[in-house]
Amino acid sequence: MFKDPASSNIWLWSTEHQQAVQLITPQEISGETFYRAWVPGKNIVTLNHSSQFLPLSDAKPFSYEEIICRAAAGKITESVNQETLLSPLCSNVIPLPHQIYALTRAFEKETIRYLFADEVGLGKTIEAGLVIKELKLRNKIKRVLILAPKGLVPQWVEEMRQKIGHADSIYN
Repeated sequence: MFKDPASSNIWLWSTEHQQAVQLITPQEISGETFYRAWVPGKNIVTLNHSSQFLPLSDAKPFSYEEIICRAAAGKITESVNQETLLSPLCSNVIPLPHQIYALTRAFEKETIRYLFADEVGLGKTIEAGLVIKELKLRNKIKRVLILAPKGLVPQWVEEMRQKIGHADSIYN
């Protein structure tokens, strides 16, 4: 049905994924032809029967509503990944302006290295908790190490649980 995809850069329409995919390699399984294909919209590689692919020229064009929906979904995904801070919306506290400022500053650069050193009672725990929550929501961290004076650990843990919703393990 198709020429060998290993020899060139072939893009076809996947009827399963409803998008253009790039063929990687063909495979014969029980006399049937299957293709390993990269699905860029999901960033995955799949194995599908050759009957599930169409030339791009044969793919049905998107309707106006589908184009609007896909564009909106892309904008939402981009916003969630880059612009919008979700942690203030997902915590049990209403952050003060200086805490939002600290959270915004922490996410200005690609690598987050930030020291919270305000005076007593200005909400360093909440600031740190919001940054940690934001990193977790964006799947950028798996573990966090927090060092606190021994006398403040119980208070710190309780504030993180109540106000931010963290229920992580504590090791002394």
